[in-house]
Amino acid sequence: MRRKRHMSHGARLARNLGLLLFLGIFLWGLLEFPSPTLRGGFHRVERANWAGPSNIQGIFESRYNRWLVATCQDRVIFWKEDQPGLEYWPRAETGPTLVPAPESRMAEGEVWVAAVDVPEGTVSARLELTTACWYRNRTNGWTFSAQAEQPGDMPPLTDRWERSYTAEGRPLEDGAFLFHLAAEEERWESENPEQLILSWAYEWELYWREREQRAIDCSMEAVFYDENGRELGRTVLATTEEGGGP
Repeated sequence: MRRKRHMSHGARLARNLGLLLFLGIFLWGLLEFPSPTLRGGFHRVERANWAGPSNIQGIFESRYNRWLVATCQDRVIFWKEDQPGLEYWPRAETGPTLVPAPESRMAEGEVWVAAVDVPEGTVSARLELTTACWYRNRTNGWTFSAQAEQPGDMPPLTDRWERSYTAEGRPLEDGAFLFHLAAEEERWESENPEQLILSWAYEWELYWREREQRAIDCSMEAVFYDENGRELGRTVLATTEEGGGP
């Protein structure tokens, strides 16, 4: 009678590790081989969308999302973690470009703005953002407009809003700067419309619409400084009378 051969402890360990590795690769394949890093995930989506190769300029987190911002030729690219598509913003021909993160939630009273292609030698930056509009609050909700006169038989709006905010820039690892601006009023404590108005500032379509179609007017200017506090450059993003975008 032949004796049954037993595997050594080392052989059993190697076999089990091999099985686990095979199972891990199998499951990874079922998930279409997602990248284990945010940068790798972005490049995979970039290739799937026939874009790139891009120059990553920064990664940051807003209240709800993790964003990657990059540049490629004449475009600034925003990508939200785990999303299959990319979002594009026109890139300035020369100098820096300001782009608000395209959040999908309204009425939070917070805005994140990225500055890409900042001047070489920038160690600090400051952003000033101003919102302005006409508004009314009735039982059916708020009405906001960049102009007092309303279309049709609606009466003009009589309440005027204008407020400015200032934020210091935070340098991101790959060269961009990030600005975070938040409403001064506590959320939902009063009938103050600040939360709603400031949240409009990250709506990309706001900067392309003609004035009669805009909820608010918004302008922002970023200034960049070297280590000695000397100004290196500045850039502006603002709605215009004619619309048409930055």
